[in-house]
Amino acid sequence: MKSTFRLFLILTFIGSGICCLSYFFTAFMLPTMQALFSSENMAMTEEMKTVADTILPIISAPGAFAYFLLSAILYGVSLTGAIFMWKLRRYGFHIYTIAQLLTLAMPVIFLGPNYFGIGDAMLTFFFIIFYFFALRTLLATEEYSEDTSVPDKISDDDEEDNEDDED
Repeated sequence: MKSTFRLFLILTFIGSGICCLSYFFTAFMLPTMQALFSSENMAMTEEMKTVADTILPIISAPGAFAYFLLSAILYGVSLTGAIFMWKLRRYGFHIYTIAQLLTLAMPVIFLGPNYFGIGDAMLTFFFIIFYFFALRTLLATEEYSEDTSVPDKISDDDEEDNEDDED
């Protein structure tokens, strides 16, 4: 269970880290991107025009800068929660969960209900549910193992005490 838990955390480190960086850089590259995608002088293939038509409303929205910057911050918070979970800290799960749920709400708040991603929601809920059960199991196992610790080696003094009891 612990190795699967660690694998999921590594996937979270990768996903949240990449999203944090990409949203951060996108927030500060918005003017350049707006000029690039709205340029009439640029020769585009039909596929590029389709992509530009899809991206332009998002990057031209009134709260685009706030959307991308807040998303970057939330992914950073999510990454922080995952780091705490790696250390088996229960509050890491709560930090991660809150950040992920807010991240799911960001497109709806800033761009409208048409931008809610059902696939993103399913993946997010899958990870949250997995982390919930895995952390509960690992923490229960760790607490149990700490309460019932058995010495690795019986010292010579303990053996002498046991011999005296037998006489």
